[in-house]
Amino acid sequence: MNRKNFILAVILMIVALIPGVIFGADTTPPASPVKLVFIHHSTGGHWLADPNDYIYGGLGTALMNNNYYVSATNYEWGPNGIGSRTDIPNWTEWFTGENSGTIMNAVYSETAQNIGDFGAWSRLPTAPGGENTIVMFKSCFPNSNLYGNPDDPAASEPNDSYSVSNAKAVYNKILTYFQTRQDKLFIVITAPPQTENESPDDPDLSKARRAANARAFNNWLMNNWLSAYPYKNVAVFDYFNVMTHPDNHHRISSGTVEHVTSSNSGNFAYYPFNEWDSHPNSEGQQKAVAEFVPLLNYFYNSWKGGASPVITNCIEVGDDLKLNIFAQYQGSQYGFVLNYAQVSEELWDFYWKADISTFAQIQRDPAACISVSDDLRLNVCIQHHGTTFEFTLDYTPVPADASGFYWKMDTATFRQR
Repeated sequence: MNRKNFILAVILMIVALIPGVIFGADTTPPASPVKLVFIHHSTGGHWLADPNDYIYGGLGTALMNNNYYVSATNYEWGPNGIGSRTDIPNWTEWFTGENSGTIMNAVYSETAQNIGDFGAWSRLPTAPGGENTIVMFKSCFPNSNLYGNPDDPAASEPNDSYSVSNAKAVYNKILTYFQTRQDKLFIVITAPPQTENESPDDPDLSKARRAANARAFNNWLMNNWLSAYPYKNVAVFDYFNVMTHPDNHHRISSGTVEHVTSSNSGNFAYYPFNEWDSHPNSEGQQKAVAEFVPLLNYFYNSWKGGASPVITNCIEVGDDLKLNIFAQYQGSQYGFVLNYAQVSEELWDFYWKADISTFAQIQRDPAACISVSDDLRLNVCIQHHGTTFEFTLDYTPVPADASGFYWKMDTATFRQR
């Protein structure tokens, strides 16, 4: 047995011997019907659709069964046909543009399903009174084709470009509107991935780099966009991540929010209808339903005060044992990757080496960072296959690699939480 498999065996042994701890994410459906409106196009329609002979996810029925009364927009819907414009650069027109008051009044008052050609879906037979309480909105897969670089900062003002910097600027802009509507819950659904074949050719930037930019932008939405936002009325579901690999997840697991990207994941569509059609197939859509609906309940309960958001510095760890570290040191926050490294032949010596190329200053909720002092000790919390563990990593130079930065596990501190 190699050393990496030995560590996994130890973890699995502890899982088998000690009962798991359940954390506080409340996924209870609303006690009474809640009105929800979904701004979408074809992929969203397929996601909502009941079983049929084409593509369906069953989200409409799942939401009905969880006490949501669901309406929707579609192509050509609303004032000046705004429903046809749901790309990332269009969101400012919806939420902060000169006609946004008229548009959002129509969104809040919409009660029709507007199914179009994308498959009928079930909903509660009787509408509750009042406006729509929850607004879900999603761009489609052409928006997973972003230019620029993964770490580009937000532009100073939104524009019409399909780039990382503009996408960040758009979402920063519309967040100013969400802050004014604490009476509404806004759910961002990240755009699904494209197939490599359907992604357009461009000699200036490869398909792979544009898809990687989409991943980076969605990770920014997940990890950075709301880090300084003080309210609970905005949440993100990473539909892109769920649709790029079977082992990628955004879900509630063991009572806490889990956002996992497999080391084997690519950035193109894993569940396309076919290699030339990026619409997610029924398998992918149903996976997204199973992961999203409990999260929606959690988002709703957190917003209504039924549960506090679970902010954690726990690291999602796959079988490669890679640790994505977010640390706070002397008032600044940093991110970097520690890769498992076989340094010693001693049975209980476990080392990780920093990948210096990943080192970057970040902005993140302090509660989601490891606090680090001058000894560089890392008190690590990990989640592996739904179970949470804690241990300490001590900074330990390795003479055989003087230029490397290594941390060694203090095995006496290893425990399940």
